[in-house]
Amino acid sequence: MNRKQFMESLGATCDNWQWSWSFVNNEEKFVIFGAWDIHQETSRCKILEPSWQIKKDGNKNPGFKQALRHIKLCEDEGYLLKTFKMFYEEGNPETGTAKIKDFDAVVVDKILVKEDGAWFAYASAVSPALSEEIGSTDEVFLEGNRSPTSGTKVERNRQARKACLEKFGYDCSVCEFNFEDTFGRLGEGFIHVHHLNPVAATDGEYLISPETDLRPVCPNCHAMLHRKPGPEPLSISELQKIIAKGTAK
Repeated sequence: MNRKQFMESLGATCDNWQWSWSFVNNEEKFVIFGAWDIHQETSRCKILEPSWQIKKDGNKNPGFKQALRHIKLCEDEGYLLKTFKMFYEEGNPETGTAKIKDFDAVVVDKILVKEDGAWFAYASAVSPALSEEIGSTDEVFLEGNRSPTSGTKVERNRQARKACLEKFGYDCSVCEFNFEDTFGRLGEGFIHVHHLNPVAATDGEYLISPETDLRPVCPNCHAMLHRKPGPEPLSISELQKIIAKGTAK
């Protein structure tokens, strides 16, 4: 089975089977990244960084724009992330083109984490995936500044996240789960921060109040809030009602 057959068996597709290393299943809402063995670390693997946009010969990497688009599906629309392992073989050293020596026909569920401008697939929830790290809760902050890339980069404000957590703490606003209570020191300080009005739906930079616009949520609830079709997420109360119905069965 070749890589195209493998992806199609999972209902995933791409823009071009020759140069794509990321794929999407829009019906089931997940994306799949080929994760190079040379970028694999103990608990994470780098799947995208800005420098990959341009090859060594100065030409654009045709797969970068699509990969960035797939990243945004995870960050802004709640798509799940999966990866499969690809084994690297150097192609043309002048252009920076790589060849796939082999791959493992197994996909693994991952958590998407952005760190230092690059995106990593983690084996478990150890860092924010859909929002960044979170002053005084009566402050407002600018968010959503657009800066040119091959797509559109939506910047989130770390101080706004910090202010939200100082106001509301680290319990999930939907299900009240607390990572430190369950995982001890490993879970200390970990939580996602949810935008009640999604940043990606705005037209540009805007004022945000951590007290009225942000809430701490666990990764599971965060993904479910964004799983609703369309640009608007579920409200926290709507998701709580869904949970209540599920537990009442």
